[in-house]
Amino acid sequence: MKKVSVALLIFAFGVLALALYRLLFVDLAHGQAPDTWNRATPDECVASVDDREKLRAMMLESFDEAFKLTAHNLYINWLKDYTKEPDRALKGMVNNRHAWIRTRMYGRAYNPKICEDKQ
Repeated sequence: MKKVSVALLIFAFGVLALALYRLLFVDLAHGQAPDTWNRATPDECVASVDDREKLRAMMLESFDEAFKLTAHNLYINWLKDYTKEPDRALKGMVNNRHAWIRTRMYGRAYNPKICEDKQ
């Protein structure tokens, strides 16, 4: 048991050291300050109408694929534990359906403006 605790402590220290290294030496060295990471905004723009439509289509397709994958995993897990009540799998499927409906709604509403050429 003590060997497992020591191994876990070493692993946790390694993960922390890697995170600090990345923060202090890699991202900051490349001009990416922590306050600028993932700064997507509602007013972002795309280069063309084609890019906007392609992006919207890829988003909707990925939502469909995520729904299918989650439904598949829920079903497989339910079959592995078929003797118990299916409440957990059914709740997961309800959540999956709800998330799919909402993300499709938001994906269809995604309509960024076209970037102005600044030459």
